[in-house]
Amino acid sequence: MSKIYYFLTFLLISIQVLSQGITVQGTVIDSTNTPIENASAVIYKGGKYLNYKSSSNLGYFELDIQGVRFTDTLELRVNALGYGEFTSDVVLKNGITVYKIPVKLRTRVESLDQIVLEPWQKIKINTDTITFKAAAFTDGSEQVVEDLLKNIPGVEVSDNGNIKVNGKSIDKLLVEGDDIFADRYKLLSKNLNSNTISEVEILNNFEDNPILKSFQDSEKVAINLKLKEDQLNVWFGNANLGLGTNERYEISNTVGLLRKDIKLFNLTKLNNISELAGSQVNSEQQLGSDGHVSRFSDPILNIDNLTSSKFSYNEDVFNNSLLNSFGVNKSLGSNVKLRSLTYYSSDRINKSNNSRTELYTSDDIIEYTENNDFESRDVIIGTDLELKYLTDNQTYYQYEFTYQTLPTNRDVLLDFNGETINQNQDLERQRFVNNLTVTKKISDGLLLNVNSYLGYNSLRDEYKIAPNIYSFIPGNDESSNIVTQSLSQPMLYAGASTEFINKWSNSNLGLKLDADYEHYDLDGDILLNNGFVSDTLTTRTGYQKVLFKGELQYAHNLNRFLKINSSISIAPTTTKLKGERRTFLFFNPNVGLTYKKNAFGTFGLNYSYNNDLPQSDRLNDGYLFENYRTIRRGFQNIESINSHNFSLRYYLRDYEKLFLINSSVLYRVSDRSYGIESDVSERVSIFQDVLLDGNSSLLFDFNFTRYLDILPISIKLGTQQSISRNSIAVNGNFEDIQSLTSNYRIQGTTYFKIPINFKFYSEYNFTRSDFNDQIFKNNYVESSIDLIYNLKKLLNLKLNATHYYINEDNFLFLNGDINYTPKKGSFSYTIKGRNLSDLNEFDDVQISSFQKRISSFDILPSYLLLNIKFRY
Repeated sequence: MSKIYYFLTFLLISIQVLSQGITVQGTVIDSTNTPIENASAVIYKGGKYLNYKSSSNLGYFELDIQGVRFTDTLELRVNALGYGEFTSDVVLKNGITVYKIPVKLRTRVESLDQIVLEPWQKIKINTDTITFKAAAFTDGSEQVVEDLLKNIPGVEVSDNGNIKVNGKSIDKLLVEGDDIFADRYKLLSKNLNSNTISEVEILNNFEDNPILKSFQDSEKVAINLKLKEDQLNVWFGNANLGLGTNERYEISNTVGLLRKDIKLFNLTKLNNISELAGSQVNSEQQLGSDGHVSRFSDPILNIDNLTSSKFSYNEDVFNNSLLNSFGVNKSLGSNVKLRSLTYYSSDRINKSNNSRTELYTSDDIIEYTENNDFESRDVIIGTDLELKYLTDNQTYYQYEFTYQTLPTNRDVLLDFNGETINQNQDLERQRFVNNLTVTKKISDGLLLNVNSYLGYNSLRDEYKIAPNIYSFIPGNDESSNIVTQSLSQPMLYAGASTEFINKWSNSNLGLKLDADYEHYDLDGDILLNNGFVSDTLTTRTGYQKVLFKGELQYAHNLNRFLKINSSISIAPTTTKLKGERRTFLFFNPNVGLTYKKNAFGTFGLNYSYNNDLPQSDRLNDGYLFENYRTIRRGFQNIESINSHNFSLRYYLRDYEKLFLINSSVLYRVSDRSYGIESDVSERVSIFQDVLLDGNSSLLFDFNFTRYLDILPISIKLGTQQSISRNSIAVNGNFEDIQSLTSNYRIQGTTYFKIPINFKFYSEYNFTRSDFNDQIFKNNYVESSIDLIYNLKKLLNLKLNATHYYINEDNFLFLNGDINYTPKKGSFSYTIKGRNLSDLNEFDDVQISSFQKRISSFDILPSYLLLNIKFRY
């Protein structure tokens, strides 16, 4: 009887598991009892990672642990920059769920991957995380997060709002470690006030999947925004009202809440100062860096050719725009997170330009003129939903759903060589896509990662042209005054990817199996108002593609400096076009070598062999309008092209001295190329997609950033060079065209300890194209300087002058902002002045292949705008 009693007692104790988990708390201090912020507290069980937290500004941390027994012993490790490591055993006891551990760290000088900086210094470096104190990189003129990021060394923000770090596009823009907007992060960067940010963290080797992160290095980079303490755990936001001359207006409201368990933002904005709403919510990402797949059906028709790449702030756009979005990241439990984003954007746009186009197809130059008045309304309505769940047995689930509808209506009143032409486009697009990822840690050295997806795109496009100017169409009746093109482009795609990763010692071995299915239909008719339909202008295209791919991946650290990465894939692919079936067998090797040493930087050399098939929207068997003077017919059969790709890259990142170098050389050569056989005249251009001779391209990129403490000033020098050779066919002549594009840029920011500072840049651009024994050249210079005057953080004055030298003409834009922020109260006041030089037109020259286009754009007139902002 006693033996049974002892056995049952032992059994009950051994299977007793915590039902609510346990919590390990502590406060990290130094030898002077001063709290240490951003110390890393990690809890382990038998060497196995369980949880991680960073200490607050008061040194406090709290770790929640699930699935441990009262008989377990855990290990707590605490590290901070400049201090020795603290370790302590946490012995669990029955009935105790909260364990308070006092942590005192001793000062120690670190080397190699850790650089010690005093608290007053502006940069902290901890292995893969670079932390910038926001206050050290502001001059008072910043309004939103995007303005602040432009001041951070190594961070680039393009004119369209895309963010790069050291030349690499960011994977995510996080807030307090959580993702809310995913690849629509411009909603955050263009709307959240910059004065709410305390620190900007650059996260190298970033991986959102916690299981995958423990198995392999990542090439991703992310940015994390840390907010000021008074913005946490409370509702915050601001309301802005701006009214100005020339009927300009800007109205916005931002509301946010950031707590440990929930983070949410609601953003609303209305304006007619050329800030488009759709550009902030529309994403062109086809394949996410997390492996999630999203495909688009692109419209064949494009009647919006009124643009210039030189405009930084849409100066040629007359708009009325509305944006509203609501994003939330909610913890549903200790291991479950829900992210949701819903958005609506509406842009009513007016643009005008006149142009002269010259076509150098032979000894005779073809020339025509256009005067365009363009109106459109673009609407985007969408929602993103993401659910993440990490189980106690090391399995990670991620589900993502996206839905969008994009109705668009465009009207163009065109004067073509003195003849009036009306164009109207009514476009409706819808798409949804589902992605499910499951990552399972099978053992300490083996991982399984499975991703599956299902998506559908719907596109309907109706295009009307009046009058009927196409006398060349067989059977065309001159009494027909309207030409109508109707298109339908549905696409269904689905697939799955299964990956095994085996990690041991200094090596990774992976096996990846992919399956992908795509079905695409294109139905199109060109009708005259008498009901006549030509067989030549009728398209009935059905296309299917089935791909299976097996890929073997291997990575090995030859030593602590040298690493080799390689992969080889075999992909049998079957296509079916108009009932004709073809099978391809693609063989793609890839090999790369990386040498990394902190003192000398990182060198990388890579080679890959790739295969391509034509895009599905280039397979129409009949002729279709791309615009009023261009008709195009797609490929009539499927052929593959093959290319060799070589890359050499070098980068050096010394954030302690703010010394950064990023450079790369890319060379690509292909045996054949997808091109166009063109039949061009003054009235119409007829294009036929064809297979042409091979092409090649060479790209070189170099950027150098240096902070000079003696001035102090941050300087960035950069250049981009592109040389290419392509085959084209024009009016029966098959020629090679050689192209050269060069860009040289210098930019800088001063950090004077006086009220006045400067930001400046200047760039020179050169384009050359050689075709048919003719040489086309174009160059322009763009320069800009900001003068910022900051008086005791009360009054900030910013004056901007941007100058363009194009085609021997000079254009000067003058802008200015005056911002007054009282020390007390919740109001601030800003006066914005735009186009103070009162430019009415802006000229541009564009060269492509055998075409030269000289355009003149109408510019938004000068205005003053008074903004009143209330912070709450």
